[in-house]
Amino acid sequence: MKMIPVFCFSVMMLPAMTACGDPEESNGSAEGGEEIDTDDLNEAEEVALEFVEYVEGVNRYRMEYEIEGTEAMHVIEYADLLEGFSRSETDGEEDGIVYSAMGDEYSITYHDHFNMYNDEELSGVEDNVTDLSLWATTLEANLSDEDATLTYEGEEEVDGVMTHRISSNYDDGESIYWFDQQSSMLVKYSLQRDLEQDVTIFDFEEIDEFEDGFFELEDMIPDDAEEGDITEAIAEEQGNE
Repeated sequence: MKMIPVFCFSVMMLPAMTACGDPEESNGSAEGGEEIDTDDLNEAEEVALEFVEYVEGVNRYRMEYEIEGTEAMHVIEYADLLEGFSRSETDGEEDGIVYSAMGDEYSITYHDHFNMYNDEELSGVEDNVTDLSLWATTLEANLSDEDATLTYEGEEEVDGVMTHRISSNYDDGESIYWFDQQSSMLVKYSLQRDLEQDVTIFDFEEIDEFEDGFFELEDMIPDDAEEGDITEAIAEEQGNE
């Protein structure tokens, strides 16, 4: 049985420099994927499809969630999918908060503990990734795969929210998803394999617009911040401990 597991982009790439989608599109769904056959879906696949379609209709949002895995993280993710911009604020186990912003042609990272930033020009970036789009596109790929199977496990209350719980099994692990019965939004995700990961989303809201400069961290980087290599600064501090 072939299933595609999904990891949080924020864990795979800290800081989570995220953006998603083609500026000409009004959603964060994957392009060029196989068409989903909706004629013979089981109950779990119907729940997953409702989430995928919900995300396709989102243009701008703020999402706050916690990740527990190799390390604990508190993340706030913002995205303007119409314009292809994103921003994240990641508070991990180390000192300080990492702020990241990304567009089609640039990425900016600021670490408040070191009062240091890095500004990088990008080229050839077609589809940047947010955690929200990563979850949706992975489920979309599973729905398009005839060999993939999703199982409905019933209703469950998560932090006061009634959810549909579905699961998928693959060769080396299992994924479990909890979706809000009212909104179809993902509430919790658990990955059980060599790298275990639990994600709990406790706030999600669609945003009408963002202020100018928001996706360039103009409100976060102070005038006295220094430009430098943040990864090197973290390694140097850890080496001195």
